[in-house]
Amino acid sequence: MILPKGIDDFETIITSGCYYIDKTDSLRVLLLDNEAKVAMFTRPRRFGKTTFLSTAASFLDIRKDSKELFKNLNIYKDKNIVDNWMNKYPVIYISFKDVTFSNSVSSKNKISSLISHIFESFSFLLDDELFQNYRRKFNIFLNEEAEDYTITESLLFLSELLFKHYKKKVIILIDEYDVPLASADANNYYEDMINIIRPLYSTTLKVNPYLEKAIITGCLRVSKESIFTGLNNLNGYSLTDSEYSSTFGFTKEEVSQILKEADLESRSDIVKDWYDGYRIGEERIYCPWDVIKYVSKAIIDKEALPENYWINTSSNEAVKKLIELYKDDVENDYIALIKEKSINKRILTDLTYGSLYSSPNNIWTLLFQTGYLTLKVKYVPNEDNELVIPNNEINSIFKDSIDSWFKEVVERTDNKNLMDAIWECDCKTMSILISDTLMESISYYDYSESFYHGFMVAILKSNDYKISSNMESGLGRADIILRDSKNKRVAIFELKKTSKQENMENDAKKALEQIEKRQYETTFSAYNTILKYGVLFYKKSALVCIEENKNI
Repeated sequence: MILPKGIDDFETIITSGCYYIDKTDSLRVLLLDNEAKVAMFTRPRRFGKTTFLSTAASFLDIRKDSKELFKNLNIYKDKNIVDNWMNKYPVIYISFKDVTFSNSVSSKNKISSLISHIFESFSFLLDDELFQNYRRKFNIFLNEEAEDYTITESLLFLSELLFKHYKKKVIILIDEYDVPLASADANNYYEDMINIIRPLYSTTLKVNPYLEKAIITGCLRVSKESIFTGLNNLNGYSLTDSEYSSTFGFTKEEVSQILKEADLESRSDIVKDWYDGYRIGEERIYCPWDVIKYVSKAIIDKEALPENYWINTSSNEAVKKLIELYKDDVENDYIALIKEKSINKRILTDLTYGSLYSSPNNIWTLLFQTGYLTLKVKYVPNEDNELVIPNNEINSIFKDSIDSWFKEVVERTDNKNLMDAIWECDCKTMSILISDTLMESISYYDYSESFYHGFMVAILKSNDYKISSNMESGLGRADIILRDSKNKRVAIFELKKTSKQENMENDAKKALEQIEKRQYETTFSAYNTILKYGVLFYKKSALVCIEENKNI
């Protein structure tokens, strides 16, 4: 059994003998029953969008003979569609998935290069005597010499040439239509990019008299008015729609068949817990990328543990930026999700990249459309909907993201002032600095003692001092020991938490009593200065008390 691990091109999958989940019935329905000229599908990354479009390209492209590729697939059983559509249309296929640059110039150059490759594939048109007067303009696109305003007319121009050459209207396939806008938005050149993308799509899809049909895929369903202004012939199918719900991703039945053929039926619960859980319309859908990656590994090692395969396939910069902007507004909901609870939020249908960061409410729509969240029950328009984390894989991403962001907060913290306060016995300053750093972080640990312990170890790390955690000392184990060997001084920390803010001072003193009772300081008799600190935590507040004992 050969799985298409890392392969998303249809022809390569079939000719290489790879396992293929037949989605061609959806293509048949789309071509025959969909009256709209333009169909737009939005799904998270790695849900099979590119494979679907490459399947469409292979089936429709007039330059190909695809009988051998499709003869064993469902669409080939329909004589009507084979006779009227198979290899009957000129096809323009462009993917924007690699337009992910940090600056406007590089992104524009990449788009120009993509268009050049398309024109190169149709360079035989230059041999047609009919197009003598078009050669100069054709070569401008071919040689990547077009200005921004000219690029926007490129696909319309090519559509006209193809129509005149084949006497057939064109099929246009656009993969990951929103990637250039996402990258531009994340890197602050959104206006530059929208000034290219909006007119490019308008001339290609709206005012193109040579267009037979277009299929567009992307990740984020943005407001129609922001990109496709006035495009009345567009039908959009998102994660909330029942139509084409099983076209992208794997259904339960499809995954069961894969596991059966791979002799991995015993791993079905693991695959379900980690990679299932997406509700699209009425369907429950598995992420296909994850299933293929895990099954490929488990074929070799039947006891293989599940891994997070999805995290590096999708940029989380927008999510991260929104959380940083609106941490206080979203923190409680974020923690609730990690605890496998649902949250009730409105899914916005008029979201635009240009206004993405204008409100904390946008984060939930963004997390939903990018695959971090899913619907718990069927979608209800114009109402709050229950959103949940779909599976263990995404839950681990949420937790890892918090750990990463927490680490960044700690690394940004200049602990020199904290260290000075420790050695100067300034408990008030210590309490303020520790509390301020806590306020910047997000915790999903219920503020347990183990969280506070790890937090304190992180913020006390220093190249100038040695830090020990849970070190045997005296009659027990001290929570944290901070040693300054050069100056022969040591600070001993005992950490406690309380459930009531009014108990902080008394409980901090109890922490000091524990240091004394267990005689932690006896290990450090060679030190000149021994500082004993009781640190009491209540949620995101810290109170530090000191008992000083100096051996001179």
